[in-house]
Amino acid sequence: MQETPRLFQDTAPYLRELIDIPQVPLLSRSTNSLCMLGSCFTWHLHNEALRGLGINSLFQWRTGFHFSTESLSNLLQRIAQETPHGEDDLYHYPDEIGGFRPFRYYFNQRFPVEQKEAVLAQLASLDAQCVASIRNCSTLLLVTGTPRVVRLKKNGQCVTVTAKMPAADYEHKRNSAEEEAGHLERFVAAVRQIRGGHLPTMVFMLSPMRYMFHPLCAETFDGGREQRERLGSPYVEDNLGKAILRVGLQTFLDKHTDEGFHYFPGYEVVMDEMRSHEAFCGSHAEVPHFPHVSHYVAKRFLGTYVAPKLVGQIESAATLNLLCQDIQATQMPGQVRILLENFVTNLLPRIVEQIGGDMPNAALLRAVLLLLGSATQHAPEQALACLQTLRQAVAQWPTVAIWGTGGNYQSVFSQTVQAFKEEMDFVLTDGNPASWGQTIDGIKVISPESLAERAVNFVLIASYHHDDIHARIRELGIPASVA
Repeated sequence: MQETPRLFQDTAPYLRELIDIPQVPLLSRSTNSLCMLGSCFTWHLHNEALRGLGINSLFQWRTGFHFSTESLSNLLQRIAQETPHGEDDLYHYPDEIGGFRPFRYYFNQRFPVEQKEAVLAQLASLDAQCVASIRNCSTLLLVTGTPRVVRLKKNGQCVTVTAKMPAADYEHKRNSAEEEAGHLERFVAAVRQIRGGHLPTMVFMLSPMRYMFHPLCAETFDGGREQRERLGSPYVEDNLGKAILRVGLQTFLDKHTDEGFHYFPGYEVVMDEMRSHEAFCGSHAEVPHFPHVSHYVAKRFLGTYVAPKLVGQIESAATLNLLCQDIQATQMPGQVRILLENFVTNLLPRIVEQIGGDMPNAALLRAVLLLLGSATQHAPEQALACLQTLRQAVAQWPTVAIWGTGGNYQSVFSQTVQAFKEEMDFVLTDGNPASWGQTIDGIKVISPESLAERAVNFVLIASYHHDDIHARIRELGIPASVA
């Protein structure tokens, strides 16, 4: 049985024996990217775990978030076939407020009629981002959530989210295992078409989230809550749904044994390895307590599909972040030098070995730069020597873009750029046109479109709008690792 990485120390194994998952290093280099599609747990895995580790995880909320495989497959088919956007994409609210919503995408709000053209243009942009993520990824992860779907009564179209639609306009249905297998076939066919006939490596898993639907016979029941609950428990309904998904997925996988598809038992890991951490009532009834679940599943995912040397870099980045906090917290030059000597003696040789002449993981590079930048005030010569040692370990010294030049840049990156701009090729960019052409820390700020014309290896985000910037990077086709 494989050794799990030492990440997320608050998620120690909950069973003495873990589920045995075959190790397959699908992500072996820092430049590999993981496109993530599916249920809400996909977002938790991306946002609360993988994104912060320098894994190039690509997730777009509007197009990628779907509770059911049918809903996702419907959208990807239309994107693959380049179907023009129009009235077929919109649901019009029949109440006095009016307005519309693109029902195939994840939008919770309604839009006024006068914004129709702008929204349709936004859908085209979202499609382009989705295509870029699927085409550029080396591995694709699909997380299936529930076989329950919501369909419009007037035309049978599958709705991604109801968002205050009148209950009389839609109905709940539960797909069969056979139907789920068929939707998986359509999903793979759409991905293949988007990528021009070939597939990435694909991983499938069930979401550990509980979807607390009442049984179908209770959805249209007009009695009180107590009487409705007598018709069946949402816990039992959820287990039925997971069983349908698992049988449908296995039926699909059994037909494609030569495709190199992988099943990751994320649902089983949570239900069995984390059983003692369950919460069956209150605000955590839908899933065991976050963020432990996403961290723990990420740890098992990394131990399964990420090469050990790359996992080692991720662990080193976590250690350096703690060391950086210690350096920033002390005002004593002698203490800073001691902490830096500890880095040189114990951590730097291990990092050099983990990189092995390749490009470093984005989170590791970010951690090293911020650590050494913080140390320059009290130990500038030591910090510079450390950077030069690291430079010798990398076959091609990277060009690093920093996206964002506002307050976050000033508090996090400015000191590092000032200290090492002679040793490193830094590029500054910002989504705000008012910043373009300005000179900050001796570097001229360029537009994101100009950045796309530069050969950059890394983009470090100095902003709180990480998802939007990440999507913009992929839309511009910038082949860089992001952290």
